[in-house]
Amino acid sequence: IEKLGPSTMLKKNEDRNRANRSVYFQNQVVMKPKISNQNSMNSPRIKQDQSQLNESKRTKENMRNSKEESISRDIQSKHEQSEHYEKENELKGNEESGYNEHSINMDELLQQFGEYK
Repeated sequence: IEKLGPSTMLKKNEDRNRANRSVYFQNQVVMKPKISNQNSMNSPRIKQDQSQLNESKRTKENMRNSKEESISRDIQSKHEQSEHYEKENELKGNEESGYNEHSINMDELLQQFGEYK
């Protein structure tokens, strides 16, 4: 009978474990069922993943759309503001020069009706 020291026992255990592991992994590969594409799409987990993916796509799209909308709203409001200020400045300028939309322009009248003699 062979005397087994602690190092020999460890080595034998490691060898046995290694052998078991390789057999285990070989079996895993062999035993793995082949899944056709049709079945894989119907499996509940994959369906869930797919729906989550679709959901995240939708939320991203919604976020993008809302961002674009807010940008276009900002542009629109800036445009309206600038139009408002242009009109306001035009009116201010006219007031400063003494022009009033409703006032009568003598020069225009003279041109239209000829000078009064």
